[in-house]
Amino acid sequence: MSDSESDVSSVISSDTSGDSEPSEDSEQTYINNTNGSKGKKRQLEEEVTLSVDMSEDNDGPALAWFPGVIPPEETEYKLYVRSEAKDAKLMKQKILFGETNYVELNGVNYSELKDMKDMYGYLVGVYDKETSTVTLKEIPVFNFSVVVKKRKLMKKPESSVKKSYAEARADLGRTFGNKKLIQRINDAEKNAVYADMVEASTRDSIIQTVEDKLQMLPSTEQVNSDIDANRNIPPYNAQATEPANVYKLEDIVPTNELNMVPIKQILDATTSEEALQLFPFKNSKYITSHLLKYWNFKFDQQTRRKIQILVYISYLMCFSSHQKTIERRGEVAKSLNSPPRKMTPVLQNKLYSYAFVLCLILDEYVLDPTNLANDLCVAKQRINDIFKSLGCRVDKLTKEERETAGFTAVEARSMKRARLQAPPVFPVKKQKK
Repeated sequence: MSDSESDVSSVISSDTSGDSEPSEDSEQTYINNTNGSKGKKRQLEEEVTLSVDMSEDNDGPALAWFPGVIPPEETEYKLYVRSEAKDAKLMKQKILFGETNYVELNGVNYSELKDMKDMYGYLVGVYDKETSTVTLKEIPVFNFSVVVKKRKLMKKPESSVKKSYAEARADLGRTFGNKKLIQRINDAEKNAVYADMVEASTRDSIIQTVEDKLQMLPSTEQVNSDIDANRNIPPYNAQATEPANVYKLEDIVPTNELNMVPIKQILDATTSEEALQLFPFKNSKYITSHLLKYWNFKFDQQTRRKIQILVYISYLMCFSSHQKTIERRGEVAKSLNSPPRKMTPVLQNKLYSYAFVLCLILDEYVLDPTNLANDLCVAKQRINDIFKSLGCRVDKLTKEERETAGFTAVEARSMKRARLQAPPVFPVKKQKK
């Protein structure tokens, strides 16, 4: 704290928050009446000039409030002021710091408390004997807080970290568990790998290995290409613009094989009922309805080919319906130690898909899947899914189809048609989240 060279005659307290404030460097003349002792009757009169200095500087005196013990007079202090601020009030904020061998002293001339905004200010009066002038100057007031150095240097106690559920369970097992449980807990902790325990080189090696594996993974295009190549359906043309060009008959049944399908006895039959008895699979509404449709036409080359396809479909239906009773004989079956004769669902769906494509060719790529479901004794939903896997859209009858077939709106409500799309649109499997 700096001392003034002049003698301080008095300290005058004034309310700086009041309405009337003295102007800077104002002077007024007062008469100082100095009373002598009781024995002296003489009264001296002296004129004193009173001036007010409102200029701000950081080298003048200051008042301080210390909690508890006042520090020694030889304590040195350092003043800290703001270099810049948003407004003038913040520029007046100052910090006065001092220290001794045992304590640190932190003083501030401001308060952040709401009820301390209107604080009293202080003026110090300096009397100059030569000029008989009393100069009043506003001084800052610092409120000090004391911090003991030894206490500051002490380490703060570590905050108690809340244990995780696994740690608490392990502690409980060690306290009340048997030997096997304690051994299992200890082994689990020994074998545990923590991220902060892994060395940088090992961590980089793991990251590099993962990145290499990710690069080896196939792209989405490759996955879709593999799925299309491995579909359990006949070969197809994905760029076809007409339904007739999606599937080729020779890709489903080779031409020489289809030519070998016997239909002479069927064509020589006198009635359609007699011809139906010659089909391998007789109890089929689909086969019956199509045979009646072809029976009324002339057996030209096109009709003969359709009847051959119908007989081939009958073979596939018969094989699918009686595949549980097929006997495997011969040296091949013996060498394979009597293998099981049951067809897997995948192969069964493949058999159905080939048969259904032939049905689509006969019905000009729009057909009713209900009769096929009833003939094969298979759920309608499974039949619809197979048609969808072939690139078909399964939907309700159109108004024109309903009127042509003579169905009412109520009757046609539950009827559906499988329509082959061009290009074929296959169902997309939903990825698990």
